[in-house]
Amino acid sequence: MASPATRAIRRRNTWRPWPGWGRRRCTVAASRPCGRRPAPAMSEGAGGKGDRGRFGRWAEDLAASYLRAHGYRVLARNLRTAEGELDIVACKGEVLAFVEVRARRGRAGGSAAESIGPRKRARLLRAAAAYLQEAGSSLQPRIDVLLIELSPGGRLLRLEHIEGAIEA
Repeated sequence: MASPATRAIRRRNTWRPWPGWGRRRCTVAASRPCGRRPAPAMSEGAGGKGDRGRFGRWAEDLAASYLRAHGYRVLARNLRTAEGELDIVACKGEVLAFVEVRARRGRAGGSAAESIGPRKRARLLRAAAAYLQEAGSSLQPRIDVLLIELSPGGRLLRLEHIEGAIEA
């Protein structure tokens, strides 16, 4: 039998919302600018199914380095809005580019370009609109896609930047 003192202790609520439940506020103000670091070399064994996170980060690092080399200023990476995530937000001149990075290793699952369906397009448009509503910008918005394709051995086969790939 529990003592009266034990029964009087109130239990602490340990419930926490599961990640992804509900809407999130845009993290524009909280996002830190990404540093100027070179894109890492992709190791031979990286990028397998058990290593998607590391492969995705490598692809985004490569994409950010590519954009910087072509005159873009990277403003944010992996930016979460209430409507979804934007891989890279960058500007060049009068253009504010929301860049979706798509990377594939081998051709078994289709090409990187084929991986953007209508639902992904709609989600990107909503996320970009949420960013613009929260941050406000006088720049001309544009949604670009940066495709990265590797051979099964990890050699870069294709890196293509498609400007204005997704239209409203």
